[in-house]
Parts: sequence; structure tokens; C-alpha cells
Amino acid sequence: MRGLTGLAGGVKRRHNLVKWSEDATHSPWTVNGTPTLTAGFADPVGGSAATKFQTPGTGHGVYQSVTDASGPHTFSVWLMGAAGGEVVQIGPGAGSNVTLTTAWVRYSMTVTGTNPVPVIYGGTSGAKTFYAWGAQLVKGSALTPYIKTQATVV
Repeated sequence: MRGLTGLAGGVKRRHNLVKWSEDATHSPWTVNGTPTLTAGFADPVGGSAATKFQTPGTGHGVYQSVTDASGPHTFSVWLMGAAGGEVVQIGPGAGSNVTLTTAWVRYSMTVTGTNPVPVIYGGTSGAKTFYAWGAQLVKGSALTPYIKTQATVV
């Protein structure tokens, strides 16, 4: 079943804590700096739900405040560079830099701590253009199948 993970002692339902997982132009995504965000681009599953990011440099992107008990939490997002070689930062927490290609790749990281913050930033240097789709934050240290959300947690 989609969104369910079998664990010792029973089945535990996973929830994507990110709202608007496919479109970062909606609130509750908070814009940091002055990125240009445009919705409606080709996504990795053949639709047109990806968000195009155009960032003028360091510290420009989006984040989402999430209230949840202590971790671990696993964050994942599909990213694709416009030209390839773009370095962007994903989180939660301090985040991690990833180098994009011109193909869709699902990047993920697991963090511990309280109230993780999903982050998609333009990285540490230079202007760049890239695409994001399918942001997901789930409680636990396992990467789970994608769970689409819109205005509410699913």
C-alpha cells in the first residue's frame, strides 16, 4: 500500500509533513531572499507540477516551518538542473549541498532533532536555475514512497 511501511509489531502509517509538496509557490512555503519561483513545469512523473527556481545567489530559496516531535526525520525532494552542475542546498537542519544534473534525481537526507525545517536553497554561490518537485518530510530514518500533499499534511 502506498504510504505504509511494515515494521516489527505492526504497520505504521507515514505522513508527509510538507504542505504543497509539488508547488513551492504556495504558502506555507516561506521565501528567503529574492528567488523567482514559477509553477507548472515538467515533473519526473510526466505531469506539469514542478517549480522552477531562479536564484540570484547565496541564501535564496524556500523553507517550510514544521512542528513535530524529535527525530529522526527523512527529507527528500526531486531536483533537476537547467544546465547541470548547479550546486543547491537541501535540508532540514543545516542542510546538505548537492550537485544537480539535467535529469531528475531524488535526493534525501535523515536528520535528528526537534522541529525539522525542509529547505530548498540556491546553494552557496552564484545565480542558478533549477527545478524541484515532490518535497517530502516523514518521521523515521527510512526513505518512503512519495506521498503527494497540497494544502494539508497527508
